[in-house]
Amino acid sequence: MGFGGTHLWDALQALEAGEPLAAQALPGWLEVFLAYSIVQWVVITLFYLLGGVLALLLSVIIALIVIGFFTPWLVRLVQKRHYPTLSLPQGLPVAVVIKESIGIFGKFLGLLALSLVLLAFPFVNIAALHVPFFYLFYRILMLDVGSALLDASGYEVFKATHRSSTLAISLVCFALSLIPFVGLFLQPLFVLYFTHYMFQNVLLVSK
Repeated sequence: MGFGGTHLWDALQALEAGEPLAAQALPGWLEVFLAYSIVQWVVITLFYLLGGVLALLLSVIIALIVIGFFTPWLVRLVQKRHYPTLSLPQGLPVAVVIKESIGIFGKFLGLLALSLVLLAFPFVNIAALHVPFFYLFYRILMLDVGSALLDASGYEVFKATHRSSTLAISLVCFALSLIPFVGLFLQPLFVLYFTHYMFQNVLLVSK
């Protein structure tokens, strides 16, 4: 019998509860391998560590998507308070936003599939898991703000000319987002910072 996901889950539950692995109908080689206490400790630790990291990353992305609904209001607030003499463009057309979103999530799924393959390699797995979620965080944040503040041509110019700086800013914001609980409340600040950055580096420069 092959070793499927159900057997793996049953084995992990047995290890956590201290039950004998023989009752789990495991392949002989795997039963011998998991009989060592150090191996059991490593397997359980990695399982819960990766589970915790994945849950935290998902919560950050969900919080960013939710705050995205408030992005147009935040952009208008920044414009009225700090850039009252500048008029906002119409924003990105719906078709452009949908096309960008499909492309972003398609690349995210590709990176996620690659990172899942790398989960089998110790010391690389956790770092690899962060890559697709950082990409999704970075692109969603830029699209949220850009769709409310720039037109289609301005958005393309911004992506092409400010790639390095937006990557660096997003990396700092993403790292702060990983602080448990605190990071979830920082999402509006990230939107406000990106809005100021776009105003100063696109709209003000064009005047």
